[in-house]
Amino acid sequence: MDQKTIAWQERNTWWGSDDEMTASALGLHQKLVRERGPQYAGTDEYWDAIDKTMRRRFPEYFGEELETETRAAKPASVVAPASRSRSPKKIVLKQSQLAIAKKLGLTPEQYARELMKVGK
Repeated sequence: MDQKTIAWQERNTWWGSDDEMTASALGLHQKLVRERGPQYAGTDEYWDAIDKTMRRRFPEYFGEELETETRAAKPASVVAPASRSRSPKKIVLKQSQLAIAKKLGLTPEQYARELMKVGK
């Protein structure tokens, strides 16, 4: 394995640990090699193409806001208040927060309760 590949894997900790993202990157690799030839793999342009595509496909993982059109298609999750009180508070989770909750193995409701505890 060459130095560029190792450096890329170190920067992208999802590689090998997130099945969906890893599979997507492998599929993109196959497509790029098929379209541009095996000599293209490993070039700076190749790594840039992989990075840009992964950021576009998985913006919530990288902490990037979704484009307005995409956000309109995916409404934010409104969850129940963390505790019963006379004036319930609703928490609207962003896509990035939903991704964090999923990665931690929490439901959106559990994540919202933890947010309420820390006062965010």
